[in-house]
Amino acid sequence: MISHAIAMTSSSGEPHHIEIVFLDDGRVSINCSCTGSQMGMVCKHRDAIVRGDDSLVVDEHKRVYFEIHQAFGGSALKSRYEQYAATLAQFEVDKKEIAAKVTFAKKQFAKMLSDGI
Repeated sequence: MISHAIAMTSSSGEPHHIEIVFLDDGRVSINCSCTGSQMGMVCKHRDAIVRGDDSLVVDEHKRVYFEIHQAFGGSALKSRYEQYAATLAQFEVDKKEIAAKVTFAKKQFAKMLSDGI
């Protein structure tokens, strides 16, 4: 097991601490100290780590971050992230379609109320 720690900026300006652990069985564990992550969500910090976006990484940790991100190539992380991103994209399409159906149903019922039921 190999563990790395990096700091990332937050919207409040305080750094969040990210722990990236390469487990002996080839899996990668990424944890963040932010509230979203602590609540079990995929926070913007962990998402950025996986996507390769270093914009939130504090300057003094960028070199370490690049080394860590290079090591992701030997794990299932990239393909799992691509599956996750595709699922979210489909959910966004579904959400828009459902929102349109809800709006249509509300307008139909509003018209019935106006015209008399």
